[in-house]
Parts: sequence; C-alpha cells; structure tokens
Amino acid sequence: MIVKSSPAFSRAVRRLDRSEQILVLKTVEQLKTYDSMAGKVLRGALHGCRSIRTGHHNRLRIVFSARTSEILQLIVVGPRERGMVYIQAIQVLKELEM
Repeated sequence: MIVKSSPAFSRAVRRLDRSEQILVLKTVEQLKTYDSMAGKVLRGALHGCRSIRTGHHNRLRIVFSARTSEILQLIVVGPRERGMVYIQAIQVLKELEM
C-alpha cells in the first residue's frame, strides 16, 4: 500500500515530542498492513475519511482517507480534545480539494 502524507500531517508530526513521533510512525506502519477498513468511520464534512487512535493514552488521532485500495492519504494528526484535529482535517481537505 502506498502512503501519502499531506504537508499538514508532516508538520504536525514534527511538532510532537520524540516519543509520540515514534508511536505515530508505528501506527502508520500498521495502517500499511491493514486493509482500508481500519479506524473509525467519520461523518459529516469528513465523510469518506477515517480516524485511528495513537499516542500516549490514545490522546492523538490520525485522520486518513483510503483513496483506493492501494493509496492511503494521511490528512492530519493531533490531539482529540475539543475536536480540533477534526476541524484541522476539514481545512486540509479543502486545501487538497478532496
């Protein structure tokens, strides 16, 4: 499976501390081996996207889209508190025009 990350995803990973960066990258590696059914289905403006938990005490979410069975688009990663990661994901999707 080919994994593509948005610039926002890359920036967000760089801002995390090293231990959480490792956890996020491990989760991304696991996503490569899963089928497109991994994670929680999102609704509303994020229809067609999924979210998976990661980080210390599952405080982070990776929002991604399985564009095809071969391509996985990583949209954004961030803390779930107050739903900010989902708001960022909507903004990134508008920029990417997905």
